Amino acid sequence: MGWFFPCASPKLNDMTSRRSRLAIPLIVVLLLAGCSGGQSVADRSYAGLPESGDVPPDAVVNAQSIAIWIEEGESFAVTMWGSSSCPAEPTLIEATDAGVVDLRFDTDSVGPCTADLAPTTHEFTVPDDAVTSPLVISLRGVSEEPLELILD
Repeated sequence: MGWFFPCASPKLNDMTSRRSRLAIPLIVVLLLAGCSGGQSVADRSYAGLPESGDVPPDAVVNAQSIAIWIEEGESFAVTMWGSSSCPAEPTLIEATDAGVVDLRFDTDSVGPCTADLAPTTHEFTVPDDAVTSPLVISLRGVSEEPLELILD
């Protein structure tokens, strides 16, 4: 047997039901938007190690950031270690010299982050102005000083 509320009319219940149906998707969208940082400049980002290329075994054992060629001279991947729920996001890519590419990362996040240590990989197209090899990838925003990785 259901509850009877003498002051609740069917019209009032319909309005409340419609508001609830509209509010739930809005809340979900707002929560998801709060988890995202700035606009990523990566061609592709994913959890885990690079899907192609040779990953040095010591980089995995020591949880070191790495840069590897996906297609030499054309595209590369950068893998960094950190929270799996709030990975650093690349927000700027710029060739500052014929042999240097600056990558700026944003680690700002809204809400709690897990205290785990997991790899996140970002894939990039080499900027047109970066034409020499080896190529130095300078990671900024992940530590006090830029971290330089070399692509041979």
